[in-house]
Amino acid sequence: MNDPHNTFQKFRSVQADKLFELIKSHRLLDREDAEAVIHALNDISESIERIYCEIVPTMLSSSVAK
Repeated sequence: MNDPHNTFQKFRSVQADKLFELIKSHRLLDREDAEAVIHALNDISESIERIYCEIVPTMLSSSVAK
């Protein structure tokens, strides 16, 4: 199974740049909108990583401890 931390970090470090270039090369969005989309996806990625890799495990471990 893939490590969620690695998956999200890979998106932010490699795949986001590739996606940005793909959006630009196909002229799907202008540069400003493409940057906004990539920025939003990075924010979402960071939030999901925090929820599933920090918050949920903390909640589950405190639930088990009771």
